[in-house]
Amino acid sequence: MHDGVKTRLDTGSNDIDDVDRENESGGPIFVNGGHPIGGKKRRKGKLISLDVPLREQAHRYALFNTNCAQVDELVNEHKVFIDTQPRKSRWAHAQNHSHEFANWLEEKVKSNNVPDHSFWLAKGPSPTSKRYHWYYVNGYRFHTKSRDARCHTQNSGVSITALTPSFESSREKNPAVGNVDYYSRILDIVELDYWSQFKVVLFRCEWYQLGKTSTA
Repeated sequence: MHDGVKTRLDTGSNDIDDVDRENESGGPIFVNGGHPIGGKKRRKGKLISLDVPLREQAHRYALFNTNCAQVDELVNEHKVFIDTQPRKSRWAHAQNHSHEFANWLEEKVKSNNVPDHSFWLAKGPSPTSKRYHWYYVNGYRFHTKSRDARCHTQNSGVSITALTPSFESSREKNPAVGNVDYYSRILDIVELDYWSQFKVVLFRCEWYQLGKTSTA
């Protein structure tokens, strides 16, 4: 349905929380358009400790999707640095850029004056996160796949169209870039806590694309 349609769960713009506009230092625009669903206990979420690989993956996604001009500049700076490394394929460059940027950024901010939001973002999330099974975002109700298994209605399905560089194999020198449709079921809803400075809520999904399956 288009944005103007009101439903039982979407009553229009009155349901959208306030928006904090971009700050003077070029920080991200945080849209508080979501909140947990359920009673008081359920809205508190469940405290969890993500294992290191999963926490790094979640933090990596947050870094590359900040909507912050300064962080975007640092992303491009690191990409240029990686591309200057000799005897590396474009596949290796892409992998190194993705997996090494977080550590590079953390060291970078130690020797440079940066806004507070960039400093805390570079520090990475707290080891303790929160897990939810229901979440309401911009007029839509989302459930995890396990929660949907006990319901007559289904609210765990999502889809996106992403501009994606695709490598056929590790030997591919020139990746193809184009729009790719992905379809998914939500496996987990996790709230990352960046040391009480700000929070980032992520959907961990089981993605399907052209017969391929991945979890991210």
